[in-house]
Amino acid sequence: MPVNHSNENLFAPGAVLLLIFSKKMAFTQDYHQVLNGLTAEGKKPLSSGIYIETGEHVFQLHFSKGTDMNERALIGETYGYFFKGESRFGFSLLRICQIGKR
Repeated sequence: MPVNHSNENLFAPGAVLLLIFSKKMAFTQDYHQVLNGLTAEGKKPLSSGIYIETGEHVFQLHFSKGTDMNERALIGETYGYFFKGESRFGFSLLRICQIGKR
């Protein structure tokens, strides 16, 4: 059940791991340690992503415990256990446009 954290300030320093496999593919892992509020073990924010560039498109595939891919949802609305299958999958597609000379 989502919890409204609008009246609560969360302090959550984070770390990101970026593994670049090639010019067109990378893996990311990020984790935030929430220092106030959200103290239950199953609520620690964790997400993984794969980025694949194919010429004019960038595909982003994400596995996360958050309900959305923004700070509010990723840190403040995290539920379940990532390694017990209680994660969410999302993706985005970006189109790269070049205006003018390269």
